[in-house]
Amino acid sequence: MKILFEARSIIPGKSGGIENYLYMLVNAWKTEFKDDEISLHIPPGTEQKYIDKVGVDVNLLVDPVYKRTQKLGDRSRIIKLITTLLVKTIPRFESALFGLRKEWIRQMDEKVDVVIYPFQREKYVHDSSKVIFVMHDFREWDSNIGNRSIMDEQIKAINESSAIVVSWPYPKKRLLELFPKSRLKLFEIPFLYDPFVSNKLNTADHIGDFLYYPSANAVHKNHENLIIGLSMYNLLNPNKQLRLICTGPIDPKRKVVLDSLIDKHHAKQFIQFLGFVSREKVFDLYRNCFAVATSSKYEAFSGAILEAYKFKKPVIASSIAPNVEFLKKYGLELNLFDPNNPENIQNALQELTNNYSKYSVLSIQGFNVLKYITPEYTVTKFREIAQNLSLKN
Repeated sequence: MKILFEARSIIPGKSGGIENYLYMLVNAWKTEFKDDEISLHIPPGTEQKYIDKVGVDVNLLVDPVYKRTQKLGDRSRIIKLITTLLVKTIPRFESALFGLRKEWIRQMDEKVDVVIYPFQREKYVHDSSKVIFVMHDFREWDSNIGNRSIMDEQIKAINESSAIVVSWPYPKKRLLELFPKSRLKLFEIPFLYDPFVSNKLNTADHIGDFLYYPSANAVHKNHENLIIGLSMYNLLNPNKQLRLICTGPIDPKRKVVLDSLIDKHHAKQFIQFLGFVSREKVFDLYRNCFAVATSSKYEAFSGAILEAYKFKKPVIASSIAPNVEFLKKYGLELNLFDPNNPENIQNALQELTNNYSKYSVLSIQGFNVLKYITPEYTVTKFREIAQNLSLKN
């Protein structure tokens, strides 16, 4: 089979969890189905970074229109600025560019059996192909943080794609509520970013003195209330104080806000934002943390919970619907808190430290459920869908 992954807005080192999802799919697919031909449509200028992540045995395709535009931008910052401004302000200018590349996309579609969209915020351009569209969450549908134009693009993808894949119970439930006709082409395929490669990764090597929150510092990730709740806990527990280490892309404007909050609560010695780090460093932090914390107000489902289970680490997490639905489906229990209430977070931390062994046992139960979700399982399910769509051609 010939598979194309549409990844033209996934930039290595800058796209967070979604790029890890893409690498997992591509690398597992290469391993399990060696005779398949895999292509990736990627952003211009990222070829070497993609080679470092997925190897040289995939076809890396770059939109020639974007490539020409980038070359002009490399020659002149003014041209790049003008081009960007025109695309953002004049819809016809973007349409003209899209018209120029439409023939190239059509030719690309003719050479593959199935196109997979691993990132739901990509523009839906493969009208002539069998498409598997992955819907991770409904963030763009939230009036507080959403984007109407991206939402419209997702509606188009949901209606026109040949198959829709979700990873967890809550997005599936929401899709069926909003698009009941999608039931016949909707599939739930869970995933983990990294395989269980050794016992070392599956064992809590050390119980440190810090909470680990792997997340970009976006507003909906709600670092504020976690910082306040931790500060309240530390004031009440001078002999059992905890630190907080956060990893993930850092937005400079958000950093200013969070730094000011940290200073206000005299918590500078307890809080660290490390920015984007390697997967090896992430593994090290999971292995050596006291517990994993995730205070997000919005998730498709928290990858931090999944990875905490993988390392058998206790978790405190937001009581948002996606987390609750996941726990219900898999018969698991978690130390949950109201993400809007710092005092509730402080109480969850107190409960965790008072009953640490209980929550360690619960995390082992999570591990025993998730150990069956392997990259091999995930891509095999994807390929079954792709095979059926290809036969329909």
